[in-house]
Amino acid sequence: MKKLSRFLLFLSLPVFFASFIPVKKEKVKWISLAQLKTAYAKQPKPILIDVYTDWCGWCKVMDRETYGNDKVADYINSNYYAIKFNAESTESVTLGSKIYTFNWGNGVHELAVYLLNGQMGYPSTVLMSAVE
Repeated sequence: MKKLSRFLLFLSLPVFFASFIPVKKEKVKWISLAQLKTAYAKQPKPILIDVYTDWCGWCKVMDRETYGNDKVADYINSNYYAIKFNAESTESVTLGSKIYTFNWGNGVHELAVYLLNGQMGYPSTVLMSAVE
């Protein structure tokens, strides 16, 4: 029993110590669609939308390797309003004057279908010149 306790303690130590590692701060200044309306009204500039899903491995690579790159993040932050949008989000969202909802029939958000023109592939980056 002592050996089992020591073994379990040994296995739990990495988890314990990992909990003290600070969370890596994102370099791109992502804003929500709700924040976009206010920011765009004050200062119009192009919009970059990262369409992703939680299960997408390449989306995680894109976050780490592309959006985690200092030069890329600085360029995006200087020239765009950056938005991350989960294509499987079930919350209703407004873009411009239209409200988009989750489509339970096909398991994807209507905004993602609109942004990607029905070509559902992740990750996808959408550039918009204006809020419609």
